[in-house]
Amino acid sequence: MIGICYLLFNIGVLPVAWKPIVLSWEMLLIVLGCGWIVARHYFWGAAVAAVGAISLLPQLSVVMGFKYSEEMFNAILWPVIIILIGILVISHSFFPHHHHCHHHHHHNKHWDDFMDMHQQYNHETYGADGRIKYDYVLNGTEEIFLGAEFRGGEINTVLGGVKLDLRRTSLAEGDVVLNLKGVCGGVTLFIPKDWPVELHTHSVLSGFEDKRGTNGVYVDRKLIIIVDTVLSGGEIRC
Repeated sequence: MIGICYLLFNIGVLPVAWKPIVLSWEMLLIVLGCGWIVARHYFWGAAVAAVGAISLLPQLSVVMGFKYSEEMFNAILWPVIIILIGILVISHSFFPHHHHCHHHHHHNKHWDDFMDMHQQYNHETYGADGRIKYDYVLNGTEEIFLGAEFRGGEINTVLGGVKLDLRRTSLAEGDVVLNLKGVCGGVTLFIPKDWPVELHTHSVLSGFEDKRGTNGVYVDRKLIIIVDTVLSGGEIRC
């Protein structure tokens, strides 16, 4: 698709003025967000697409002829962020997750800073099935997983961070999948050296690195980490 657009610009079918807009990392964010929406990750898709659209305002102002200023950018950015957080909170209220938690310790050190401007949203579960689900917006947590076996799950962050320690559990047999999705967030995983890890990254302006120096000894089990992030970072330590 990128090659086709590039060709159409070069042969004059599409206006050259739109070339730096269509062939940009901001447009890539919009396309990625739309893809997540189609895959029914509605909130994450809308958040990523909104970041891309807002970031394109300077270029769009030149092509479309409307006035743009830093004040305009800030006037649009923060209301959009608050709206997205509100949508997430409301959707969670209408479609609650029933769960039971144990062995948790988390901190909300930035709560006082954000209470005046934002309604905070946190959700985290793990139970006897060994699976986790963490959702953090404008906040973060540090967790030690104490279940008997780790069986994967998902970690979602928006302007937040998660540190998860898996060194006190064992990896379930077979392929165990952990999905990481985030916008302007970060995830640090503490994983034993003897766990084989397979990384799949589909990220934009992000990085995720295994810093353990070795990649496991087991042949009957494997942790597959799928990373879909925008403007985020992460790493694996031991």
